[in-house]
Amino acid sequence: MRNSLFLVFMLLLSVSLRAQEGRKFKVRPGEVTKSVIPLSEVFRFASFEYGDVDLVSGSTIEALLNYNLLLREMLYINYAGDTVSISATATKKITVGGSEFYSFPGNMWVEVIAGDKKLQLGVHQVVGLAKTEVFGEQYRDGITPFRNIERGIYPTYRELYNQKARYCMLLTKQTAYYFIDKNKRISRAKRSVIVKLFPQYSNEIKSFIKEKSIKTNQEEDLRQLVAFCHQIGD
Repeated sequence: MRNSLFLVFMLLLSVSLRAQEGRKFKVRPGEVTKSVIPLSEVFRFASFEYGDVDLVSGSTIEALLNYNLLLREMLYINYAGDTVSISATATKKITVGGSEFYSFPGNMWVEVIAGDKKLQLGVHQVVGLAKTEVFGEQYRDGITPFRNIERGIYPTYRELYNQKARYCMLLTKQTAYYFIDKNKRISRAKRSVIVKLFPQYSNEIKSFIKEKSIKTNQEEDLRQLVAFCHQIGD
């Protein structure tokens, strides 16, 4: 259990996460991951901020909130000063720090960064295992902690990162972009997806993508694309 005052003090040192994407962290056998990575690199916001939690039941709760990129959990500080994970299945929407977060299957929290109700651009940020890196000699037969999570050996990222590492792990800040349609359905941000979402404007969208050399892994490009779709869809 962590004291809320300690967390707030430490998190004041943080900066924008997307601006520092790509930084790598190495965890050696015997080290605890959450102790190796600075708090300032783990949380979305510089400090826990008051926000609203809209529940599926229809009620709204105000709480001190922050998103943990390592655990991939939305956390709040309770009355005892402890940090507690918010149930994604019981939550409709979270508003904090001027941003909206929605939960999707797989307990994935996506932050809305552009668009309107017709089409939104969302970002899913994590500090995760680098799948393409060589982890070291202690990885035998291709067995990695990431695959162990998929197989159910480690039930959650919280369990994996809160215990001593058995292997040498390399973690990086990772960002994935998504389109969210008017029915709150989510799709990975791809050219083919945006054309399907607006089939009546497929030619215009394809021409815009070609003219502007839109790359679907670049935030600014995606912002332009979403703004264009909003414009032609009016």
